[in-house]
Amino acid sequence: MSDGSVLPVPAFNADFDAALGWEPGGSLLVQVKSGPTKALVRCTMAGICERATPWVKARHLGFPR
Repeated sequence: MSDGSVLPVPAFNADFDAALGWEPGGSLLVQVKSGPTKALVRCTMAGICERATPWVKARHLGFPR
């Protein structure tokens, strides 16, 4: 992605007002939802995405500082 190439990423639904944040190591954190629950997903520049938090019922998830 950093060189403009397209890489496969698993499908997920981001909230319309989803929180996004870059981590110091270059990974992207995005808030996703499934029904009434939300979680943070971490995606690396290599296109690997994994859930970074458990699913929780919340309006908004905070990001680590």
